[in-house]
Amino acid sequence: MVGVAPRAALAHRHLAEAYLAEGKPELAIPAASEAVKLDPNDKAARLSLSRALIAGGQPAEARKAIDDLKKDDSDDILVSELDGIVARQQGRLLDAIAAFSRALALGDNGNDRRRLAEAQFAADRTDDAETTLKTWLAAHPKDTDTRKALAEHSARADHLVEAAEQFAELVKANPKNATAVNNLAWALSLLGRSREALDYAQQALALAPDSVDALETLGTILLQKGIAAEAIESLDKAWKKSPNRADIQLQLARALAAAGEMSQARLSWTAVRRKSCSRSSATEASRHRSALLAVARRTLSANFTPPAMRPSAAALGQSRMQQPFAYAGARLHSPRHKGRWLRSG
Repeated sequence: MVGVAPRAALAHRHLAEAYLAEGKPELAIPAASEAVKLDPNDKAARLSLSRALIAGGQPAEARKAIDDLKKDDSDDILVSELDGIVARQQGRLLDAIAAFSRALALGDNGNDRRRLAEAQFAADRTDDAETTLKTWLAAHPKDTDTRKALAEHSARADHLVEAAEQFAELVKANPKNATAVNNLAWALSLLGRSREALDYAQQALALAPDSVDALETLGTILLQKGIAAEAIESLDKAWKKSPNRADIQLQLARALAAAGEMSQARLSWTAVRRKSCSRSSATEASRHRSALLAVARRTLSANFTPPAMRPSAAALGQSRMQQPFAYAGARLHSPRHKGRWLRSG
């Protein structure tokens, strides 16, 4: 169509939208720019250009285009949505919250509810974010995308009771969703409900027997319950499938130590330290290494106490039940790993 009518703004706009649909913003930007050049009053072309600039990682240019659109029509929900998206891209959380709130005032919908809640969570307005999502869910209980967002945001905010409730609803809606079942298992384990957690972890692995995440979750929960031998088997399988995951190897070292296999535990721990030291960023390596050291010292030091002072396996299991966060290890105790256990999908 562009070849037939190269000066037609509509043709260039359609081409830009096609490129955006294909995930090619680098091609969409010049096509949309040409459409706007040919017809500066074509609002649809200006919206396409704004979307292309956002997708192409050019927030400063997108901001200029969106500000021009706001001057012409500040009460357009599409303009408000793009305003919020680019503000979020620029890290301007309060502006993003204002823009998404304006979009919802123009027309309530699940997508903008989730966008607003994400910005509210990022701005540490956790209660506001949960209210944003819960209000929508009260009227639209079958909106699984919004329920998933509430579950994951609640987990990252350490609102684990809320997270577990929402993951449970997702599992109820779709019992074969291995990701939701796995996340429910981990949330329950952090709440100290290890019996239920183990049941769901086993279900998740049955649904996705090759899943590294399901193997890791099951192994970690078994370790939490003091079942070291079975934990080793599960964690070893997870690590062999994903040998670059230092967090899995650390959990494996802890399981080996708990089972009394100290030589193997030392080898695994040494490998974890070596991996953390070889990271490209020295600052990142230092932070990661500190988190791993803190967890490993808690576990390994207990296994080097004299036999007469060493707690029984039953006592260790009880202690782990009473302090579920101790077994979150580097995942939730380190800001870098906060919420890392969540699985998307």
